Amino acid sequence: MLQKSGMGLPFRGYDHPTSDTIECYSMGWLQGQELEEIEEHLLVCKDCQSRVEAEDAFTQGIRFAGRALTQPPSAARRPLVLGWRWGYVAAAAALLILILAGSRWPPLRQAGPPAIVVLESTRGAQTRTVAARQPLILVMDVTGLPQLAEYELEVVDASGQAIFQALGTRQNNQVRGKLAHGLPRGAYFARLYARGGDMLREFALTVNP
Repeated sequence: MLQKSGMGLPFRGYDHPTSDTIECYSMGWLQGQELEEIEEHLLVCKDCQSRVEAEDAFTQGIRFAGRALTQPPSAARRPLVLGWRWGYVAAAAALLILILAGSRWPPLRQAGPPAIVVLESTRGAQTRTVAARQPLILVMDVTGLPQLAEYELEVVDASGQAIFQALGTRQNNQVRGKLAHGLPRGAYFARLYARGGDMLREFALTVNP
């Protein structure tokens, strides 16, 4: 059960999520089991993928219009006639009104469901390859590892610099980490640690354009 402004937002993976649940997902408010359920649903439901894309565009459109309304004209343009400035503000205000009225502006970015990358600890396992800048859900196999309350997840680049860090819990011999904006092109290593302790497992990951 999700919570938003004191109201419950029920969702089960085999149902279509409500509009409030889609909004919470787009804003990055979902966590734990609720986040996993909706991401698994998005993998197989094209209708809900489109709903997420529309919600992303709606949110970004509001932010874009808000920035336009508050951004002053550059010093080089101040000598121009006053009518230009009011025209600029009016256009931004019109954009905001259209968005608030329910019009869906074309997406400012191509949003899609995240790619689930299963990293397994098996003999002869190969390096996993994913697309650059694609949202990712890293699923790390923890079979045979100590049963811990929490694990530390880390993604480092080829030089060892940390790119992503998060805490995860064990579910069905897996620990998950979400990279909402994916990774740029390059070679990476996904590592799993006992919280505050030694590294337990490492997986290789390659990101292509």
